[in-house]
Amino acid sequence: MRKLKKGEIATFWANPFYDDVIVFRDNVPTLQDMFKPLDTENKLFELIENNAVTKFKKSLRERLNNKLKPTWPYKENLFIAFSLTGYKKNVYNKDLDNILKPVFDALKGIVFVDDKQIIKLTAEKRIDDRISGVTIGIKKLIGKQDIQLCPYMWCLETDSWIEERSKKIENNEHTYMDYY
Repeated sequence: MRKLKKGEIATFWANPFYDDVIVFRDNVPTLQDMFKPLDTENKLFELIENNAVTKFKKSLRERLNNKLKPTWPYKENLFIAFSLTGYKKNVYNKDLDNILKPVFDALKGIVFVDDKQIIKLTAEKRIDDRISGVTIGIKKLIGKQDIQLCPYMWCLETDSWIEERSKKIENNEHTYMDYY
């Protein structure tokens, strides 16, 4: 794959395996829980949320609400593929577990009812100098459907899923891919 030049526009093709592909380029602040003691004798503490996390969640929720999909919020069990992509120095300094929580909190109630619906999750860090940010693939799991591997969420070179996408459209199904 070639590197995009500054200002160059590229077309991305969503993999129709997913019902939704959500992309955003925010630098996600990591969530590390801090607690303020309220009553140490009774072991009561108050969770203090980082200001950057609060601002991030509010901003992402506003952008999602401005581009609502007719299939949202998903009510089914979900498979989520999560990818943090960017330059090595920006990606490897982050803990995936601390990034997932604020992102899922922002999606909760808009994209899906509750993150308890996520019954299978893959998360990765990818080094890429062309693209940075977060990509989330969402697949509804019907019945006892199980996902064994994590398919790619998008491709840049050629649309290798034209036939699969056409079949979904014929069946009045959708694959959304949006930038927030």
